[in-house]
Amino acid sequence: MLPTLESHFKLTTKIIKQLSQDVEEFLKSGKLLSGYEFRRPDSKENGYSIGPDSKLDIVVDWFSSLEQIYSKNFENCSFFSELNEHIKLFYNSECGPPRIDDDNLCINETKEFVAALIKQETFENTKYNIQSVEAFAKESYANLTRLEDEYFVEVPLIGIEIQHEIKFKNGVFKQLSFDERISFMRERKNSKSTMSRSDIDFNILNAHTVLITSVVIPRNANTIRLFPIALQLQLHNILQLTRLFLYGGVHDCFQVYYLNFLGKRQCGVMGFIDRIPHRKNQLVENETELSAFLNTNLFEQNFESTHELAFIFDRISDIWRRSRSNNYQVFDYVSILEAILIPANSSEISFKVSILTAALISENEIQKKAVFELVRKAYKIRSAVAHCKSEIKAKEVMDVVEIENFGKLVHMVIRLAFNFGVKSLRQRAHLKMLS
Repeated sequence: MLPTLESHFKLTTKIIKQLSQDVEEFLKSGKLLSGYEFRRPDSKENGYSIGPDSKLDIVVDWFSSLEQIYSKNFENCSFFSELNEHIKLFYNSECGPPRIDDDNLCINETKEFVAALIKQETFENTKYNIQSVEAFAKESYANLTRLEDEYFVEVPLIGIEIQHEIKFKNGVFKQLSFDERISFMRERKNSKSTMSRSDIDFNILNAHTVLITSVVIPRNANTIRLFPIALQLQLHNILQLTRLFLYGGVHDCFQVYYLNFLGKRQCGVMGFIDRIPHRKNQLVENETELSAFLNTNLFEQNFESTHELAFIFDRISDIWRRSRSNNYQVFDYVSILEAILIPANSSEISFKVSILTAALISENEIQKKAVFELVRKAYKIRSAVAHCKSEIKAKEVMDVVEIENFGKLVHMVIRLAFNFGVKSLRQRAHLKMLS
């Protein structure tokens, strides 16, 4: 039988009294939580520098600090056993703690509970005060008796900049202030990575946007995990669609996973990028269109295996993520256009793709001619690459501007294919060609 809210409140109040005394004694001793503090850098044009040694700049990782406060004997403190037995009643073989330990006990949960309590603090001359005991007791009881777990992920992004918050049905893009980027740096201070500390910090300081998305999973023993597959898949789909909308160039610095339990509980970190291609953050001017595009095309399943446009992602991911030469980029882009605009086994392919592309995205005759010539030029490069020619004539090679324009052109066609469907888009292209 589960404890009642009343009994939970009494125990929480009792623990707070003891906890307050213990923390106050530790703070009065003048000890610093060595290894768990972070001093805020000051913003500089070419990076950052360490800020002044102000107490306001010290941010404590309370979960990691419990053993210091209790002289590495937290599990032997007076209230630990009682709280541990109390919390164990909320879990069974069908519903275990989100972070269960090897002995199938709730030691981590108990520590998380106390760490969540200690985060409710205010400090005045080393005086420790818990804010709203009753509110915390109600929140913690609701969390312990929940039927579903909400996992979410925060992803700092490079290559995208927004002016306003962009919401869509599965998440939100938010602006990252300098202080918020510093918070990510703080959280990463102990993370393991092949990158140097300065490289990680440089990436974070250049990330002006954060993507946040979440999933809700029924709470049972089979869903206890650090990185839920459903959330990883949803994040992957959002990033791929955003790259489609913005013509690539959007990179995630890393992914920080959380469980929504007594506040944000970090599950782990994935995906530090060793090398991010140098590219300026692209300002999203049509924010409403991006939101609508994601709402329309975001699926729960992996659309790279189920969507009618699944074939494009192998090609386009190579362009976005790998160091493809200019000619191979053109090769991949032509293949995408061809697959979208004409049926298999067609004749006069290069002419048809060129004229249909020009008809589909051009607004006047001058644009039609320019697009037609650009696609025809791309086909000559594609042919040379396909036939392994060692050299391509200088007049047939695309310069950087032409390749960028051709890439944008292809992304426009891809977005239209997502909006209308392949069959409907082909009909639309033919009608525009004849008009």
